[in-house]
Amino acid sequence: MRRFNSATGGSTRFLIINVAIVCSLHLDVRLATAAKQNADCQNNPSSCGNIRNISYPFRLNLRDDDPRSNCGDPRFELTCESNRTILYLNDDHGAHYYVNAIWYKNWTIRLVDPGLQDGNCSSMPLFYFTSRWRNAHGLYYLRSYKYVVFVRCKSPLTVKSYGGEYVDTSPSINNVNGSGSGSGVSYSYAILVKQVGEIPEGCIIHAMAPTLLEEFGNRSFPEIHHQLTLGFDLVWDSSFSGIYWEYL
Repeated sequence: MRRFNSATGGSTRFLIINVAIVCSLHLDVRLATAAKQNADCQNNPSSCGNIRNISYPFRLNLRDDDPRSNCGDPRFELTCESNRTILYLNDDHGAHYYVNAIWYKNWTIRLVDPGLQDGNCSSMPLFYFTSRWRNAHGLYYLRSYKYVVFVRCKSPLTVKSYGGEYVDTSPSINNVNGSGSGSGVSYSYAILVKQVGEIPEGCIIHAMAPTLLEEFGNRSFPEIHHQLTLGFDLVWDSSFSGIYWEYL
């Protein structure tokens, strides 16, 4: 028969109790630190330019000695350059956009292509992507489902040759002589599409951007261009689920 050693059993129980106390104290310290950090982030949010309240899940790329450098989720990091808030998408194309607004209540961020300049109708988007765009970490999805596509066509567009909405971009973006012998003249238009594949036959894409517009209506090209400078909306996934880009 095995005899029970009360001294050994007591030592084991004492050790277990001590370990439990140490773990509990360590957890309390971590929770207190996290609570203080969260309070500091909420009471002193970051800002850049016209974006005055950069808070969770976003964070601003700050110096390590700034107490707010650990605020927010690293996957939602923004940068501040020349007093403009910028979202870099960390893709192979170096795509980045100006942040025009953030609405936390409906998880929406409004972005503008940096190539577009309000009042300069010859300015064009620098980056473009298809409706199959996804966020590499599942962070965002595109709220706008239409695109203004700038095309150059071999022949002039007419209502008969193209049934979609389009507007002549001249004189802001003029019809240009093609390069190479016998290439002739190309005609420049902005068209409104839901799928990039909906471009007219005989045309090539020059640039494109998502738009908040549902239709061109009777708008002139300067009015359409101004709408593009207002940006487009992305909605971030509150569960932080996916992102990759599928460029043309």
